[in-house]
Amino acid sequence: MSAVLIAGCGDVGGELARRLLADGDVVYGLRRRAHLLPAGVRPVAGDVGDPVSLHPMPAGIDVLCYTAAADARSPEAYRAAYVDGPRNVLRVVARTSCPRRVLFASSTRVYPQSAGEWVDEESPTEGDDVYARLLLEGEAAVREAAASSVVVRFAGIYGPGRTRLVDRVRAGEACTGAWTNRIHRDDCAGVLHHLLQIERPLPLYLAADGEPATQCAVMAWMAERLGLPAPPTADTGDGNRGKRCRNARLVASGYELEYPSFREGYGAVIRDMAGGAR
Repeated sequence: MSAVLIAGCGDVGGELARRLLADGDVVYGLRRRAHLLPAGVRPVAGDVGDPVSLHPMPAGIDVLCYTAAADARSPEAYRAAYVDGPRNVLRVVARTSCPRRVLFASSTRVYPQSAGEWVDEESPTEGDDVYARLLLEGEAAVREAAASSVVVRFAGIYGPGRTRLVDRVRAGEACTGAWTNRIHRDDCAGVLHHLLQIERPLPLYLAADGEPATQCAVMAWMAERLGLPAPPTADTGDGNRGKRCRNARLVASGYELEYPSFREGYGAVIRDMAGGAR
């Protein structure tokens, strides 16, 4: 049994918490609206961007999982969530605990490649995207503060309640031939859970499903499942845009994806939406 603190215990963190509770772990959830935490999670009300709000913090934390996300698309929000947030939480936790493992949820946005290249943990991350630079700054801050840290770069997250792409298909919106990468919310939680179980994880993993696909391929598949016309194409390029994320290191660590491709994942999303409409 471990004492686990999930900082930013929202959608992904909440699903991780449910899995850890099933293991018999003691789980603390840190978020501003602590009343929204899953049943069984011990609430810790606070804002990761406000160090004053992080007192007091529970003592004896064995594992820290940082899964906070920016609440707006702005440099200020990204800095608060991905740079100042982990620094604040790690600093306060260190006063009463010495976690044996620290997980930090980052993003594949750090890869600037945009011509259909395959990327993995060894691929260059130099670019001029301000949001990518802030994510990398946060990764570096976590590594500096915690020798036991593991950074996970997640592809685009979808799942329950994240139906934007399905809604676009239903609205008849156009698609593009650019490459896209994704991972289901449940696999995000599953990856973090897995990396807490293995004895010697590597310091960095890229987490995506096993099949990068063009946006048009995904939306056309959805349209067929929904009995709708295929979406129109918004461009006439050869599709050699975007990047393709390789998950070989994660798979080699022993993780088995619950949703290996967009078909299984969005199939579940569409079934859930149909069930909710009854």
